[in-house]
Parts: sequence; structure tokens; C-alpha cells
Amino acid sequence: MKLAETYRALSLAFSYPWDKDELLLALARIDAHIEETDKRETLANLTEFIVQTELAGIQEEYSTTFDLSPACAPYVGHHLYGDNHKKGEFMIRVKGIYRAQGYQPPEDELPDHLSVLFSFAAHLSRTGADAARREFLSAHVLTGMNKMSESIKSKPDMHWKDLITAACILCT
Repeated sequence: MKLAETYRALSLAFSYPWDKDELLLALARIDAHIEETDKRETLANLTEFIVQTELAGIQEEYSTTFDLSPACAPYVGHHLYGDNHKKGEFMIRVKGIYRAQGYQPPEDELPDHLSVLFSFAAHLSRTGADAARREFLSAHVLTGMNKMSESIKSKPDMHWKDLITAACILCT
């Protein structure tokens, strides 16, 4: 169940931040899982930023990072295919996988948004479909996450950079 909780925390962390405490709890859960698995990455810088910043500032930084920067768009299809028909095919394929696994994605978000993809990974983990989870993350999430991670390496001041790196680690 711990892995399901970690993927749920990733889903919350990549969602628009409406609640500062909820975001801090999600980051703590992700960080704890990374420490448990003996990884060296940490979310300390992002956590410190969240603790020291009012919710409006966190929301502004989230929007600047994920909504206004194509390099960090939280839509995996964008990173894999850009803006062409293949992105649409990807989203249809992902929605089919959701249906086949009994997962109902939220209606207010596209199926390739990181929050939805990690919510689905949590669903697969909760239902014991570990092979399906690993295959899904490898085939449909990790390549896009890696492209996203590569595009932000030259941005040392980006607060959300550590979350993107942590997500890449947890996808492997």
C-alpha cells in the first residue's frame, strides 16, 4: 500500500496547489519513499520553498512553471508528440488502458496530465496490478518525464525541478 500512497502523493503534487498543508504532506510522503528505497534525491528545496511561501505565491510559481513553460507542461503527450494527431492517438490509447483497468479518470483534466497518470499508477498499485503499473509507467510516462527532466536541467532556480526528478526516479 505504501507505493500506492506514494503515487497518490505524486498525483497531488502535480495538481494545482489549492492546499499548502496537503502539498507538504504529499512531498513528505514522496521524500519518505525515496529515502526508504535508498535513493539520494530529495525534495528539501521544494519543501523549503512551500513552507516559506504563502499559498498565492506557490500557486503563481506552479502556474509559471507548469502552465506557462512548454518545457514543463504537465502533459506527457506534449513531450512525446508535440501538437499533432499522434498526441490525440496517445490520449485515446491511455483512456482505453484506464477503462480496461477499471479506472475512472477525473473529467476536469486531460488523460495525459501527470496528476491523472500518477493517480492511475496509484490505482494499479492498490489493485495489485504491479506488472501493469510497471508496463504503463515504462511505456506511457517515463519517456515523457525524462524529456521534461532533460529540458529543465539548465534551470537551477526552478523550485519544482526536484519533484520532476523524483517522479522520474519513482517511474523506474
